[in-house]
Amino acid sequence: MLENGPFQPVDTDMYLAAVLTGCQPKQPRPDVDELAREIRNNGVDGLAAATPDLWPSRLASDLKRQAVAQQFWEDQHKTLVSDALDALHDANVPAMVIKGTACAYSVYRHAWTRTRGDSDIVINPKDRATAISVLEGLGYAQGLAFSTETAVSQVSLERAEPGPGFSHVIDLHWQLNNSEVLSQLVRPDELLSRAVPLPQLSARAMGPDPADALLITCLHRYVHRASPYTVEDTQLFSEDRMIWLMDIHLLSQVMSANDWAAFQRRAERTGFGPICASGLAAAQTLFDTDIPEDCLNTLRQGGRASPAERYLMASPRGRWVRDFWARRGLRDKLAFLRAHLFPSVTYMRASFAKHPEEPLPALYLRRLRLGVARRFQQARAE
Repeated sequence: MLENGPFQPVDTDMYLAAVLTGCQPKQPRPDVDELAREIRNNGVDGLAAATPDLWPSRLASDLKRQAVAQQFWEDQHKTLVSDALDALHDANVPAMVIKGTACAYSVYRHAWTRTRGDSDIVINPKDRATAISVLEGLGYAQGLAFSTETAVSQVSLERAEPGPGFSHVIDLHWQLNNSEVLSQLVRPDELLSRAVPLPQLSARAMGPDPADALLITCLHRYVHRASPYTVEDTQLFSEDRMIWLMDIHLLSQVMSANDWAAFQRRAERTGFGPICASGLAAAQTLFDTDIPEDCLNTLRQGGRASPAERYLMASPRGRWVRDFWARRGLRDKLAFLRAHLFPSVTYMRASFAKHPEEPLPALYLRRLRLGVARRFQQARAE
């Protein structure tokens, strides 16, 4: 089973959680600089900016400026994502938004308070080429990736807009997760078949039903135990970033009895039960989230570890091996291996920009040496 002790928030977490949910903090107010840093690192800038009068005056003035910028970004982003969804619909590509944007337009009072840097859109694998072409036709440009065919399951497309640093990114997914193991447990066609309207985003916007939304959020949160997130060019590791726990908290508040039953069935079927229980318990600790106790207890139980649990407990090398073996057929496995050993020329030239004159075979050899050294360091650390 997953080795994950109970979430133990520090006083700053508890202070922030109390203020953001309109409660009287039981903890003393942290230093202003520490408070500002934790608001930023926890991704709750938007929520904090919505209540500037609750914070120290120096922090409040910064939050008011952030609120103006965030609302302007959200207005642009809503229009662009709505246009993208309309264009995909017109091209007969079923699509739905998930994660932050889906939450922003379903459970947050104001969408701009759900801080995020992109929108995630899920499509069926067979529609990948068409969807990319549609988005490129709207002015989006693909970001750098070592493969867009076999070793990855998503592509980032960015569109720059007038304004200081205003850009908009759509992460286009043809699998739920970049892990082959995890993605086989929740297929896009299943999610799309259960999608529900998101009228606050646009007339054609679709998002996951409440049970799927909560399951996706719990999985996304837990994956960050091993996958970093970036704040101002700094990589941080934590599955208990407050904005993800706030998503879980708010989603839990709109779940009906039928939604909880569906959520429990899907979590057990996929083997995500303990992963979901971990997220629910962490949100409950921080925000006193109302969660059906029988559901939480059932999700915590289990016998032998599921494939999802074994995957998430593995080392980076172990996860790579599991993803390799999860590929269907020899041809797919060889393509996956080739994509990792010999990434695209564009990726290689960008990754080794300090060596512009070096021949491509030498760059592949350099990358191989660095990879072997990194794997050796990881093995020693395990």
